[in-house]
Amino acid sequence: MQAPATREQFLALGCKSGLLEPATLIPYREISSPDETASARQVAEALVRDGLLTRFQAESLLVGK
Repeated sequence: MQAPATREQFLALGCKSGLLEPATLIPYREISSPDETASARQVAEALVRDGLLTRFQAESLLVGK
């Protein structure tokens, strides 16, 4: 799989993988950043911080696994 280039691609990959539920992601779609690539990492960090993903899961998703 290709690494997600945007926040939305990251969230979609998380849902497709079964790690995340779409209904829980609404607040994370609102995280703003002028750089969409950075915001993919920002949302990954927020999901780890909030206990929805482990660091390993977030890093795996960020590289497209």
